[in-house]
Amino acid sequence: MAPTGQPARLLQTSRMRDRVQLALEAIRRHFYAYGCSPSYRELGVIIDAPASRVSAIVSELVDRREIGHTPGARKSITLPRPLSNRADSELLLELQARGYVVQIVAAVAPLAIAAAEVAAELESGTI
Repeated sequence: MAPTGQPARLLQTSRMRDRVQLALEAIRRHFYAYGCSPSYRELGVIIDAPASRVSAIVSELVDRREIGHTPGARKSITLPRPLSNRADSELLLELQARGYVVQIVAAVAPLAIAAAEVAAELESGTI
């Protein structure tokens, strides 16, 4: 969030062809920054859209299976890849539960980078 208590606006880039792509990027960034989904109000502020448009955008993203959403529940937007919604410590515990020994060398690969790499490998099935 911005220092004023309001979410920072996200500017549309050439890769984000429309406001729907902008909203998807905002949702992803909010998850990675705060560990939860943005509210409709927060999403509206971030992408500079009224609440009615945010609702339509979320519905379109759900229809395209880009996100999950439980209607009527507060902050219930989810990302489809379950590992992307987990904390670093949860990913490391999952590896330990599967019998892997994890050694993190902080000077070479900080925990967040290592966890992201592990999540990608777990999702792709390479480990």
